[in-house]
Amino acid sequence: MPSRRLAALSLALTAMMCLSAAPSKQALPLVPCASDGQQGPLDPPSSKAPTPTFPPALASRLAYYAVSQYGGGANGVVGPRGWHCAYLYGSSGDYFLLAPQPLAARPEGTVLKGWGIEVAYSMGSTSGRFEAAELAGRLFPSAKKFVDGVVAEGVTPAGEFPRKPFPTDRLTYLSPTMVLYETPRDREGLGTKSWLAKSPEPIRGFVGFYPDSENSTLHLSMRLPPSLRGLEPVIINDVRNPSR
Repeated sequence: MPSRRLAALSLALTAMMCLSAAPSKQALPLVPCASDGQQGPLDPPSSKAPTPTFPPALASRLAYYAVSQYGGGANGVVGPRGWHCAYLYGSSGDYFLLAPQPLAARPEGTVLKGWGIEVAYSMGSTSGRFEAAELAGRLFPSAKKFVDGVVAEGVTPAGEFPRKPFPTDRLTYLSPTMVLYETPRDREGLGTKSWLAKSPEPIRGFVGFYPDSENSTLHLSMRLPPSLRGLEPVIINDVRNPSR
């Protein structure tokens, strides 16, 4: 059963769509992320790269954390202003990690027991298909054909691809391929399938499965302090509908 907080998030996402039409907006400041991956660190994005725009009251609390993108643009995520970020990429996909404290350029092994945000993209046509199939198989019956195909490869035991959600996670489906979730405090779940460790505070986020984009998945996990929880629907909406 969805929690009250998830129900409120769902309503807030609808409100965000209305805010997107607001006539007065300002661009977010661009914050370069430390990065590393198969081809080494990426150049910082151009200071002229466009960033998402929001009404001034929201924009004053947000920043755009980004790395360079082919064509001179920026690839990034929206997060609380004043935080730090790291970006890791490879053939399987990529990861953004945001936290109030500085992060290493290669954040593998990082465990966030406090506040943090992770946005993970797993490519279903590459080695990322194993993570994408595990995630989609738990949540979306429409992913069955894709998950069955990955299991049939025999590379990973079938038991590594559960076909039901974590028992204590609370889910609110936005569509057959998109879901909001909450992993309760001190529990393992979707939220801890990230760099965020279980803690006395819950983890909330979003998972999307994209059959038309090579069966890839997008997984947002976030644990924000009480003073910033009003930004949750903003961050979710940006992940679902990137404006860059």
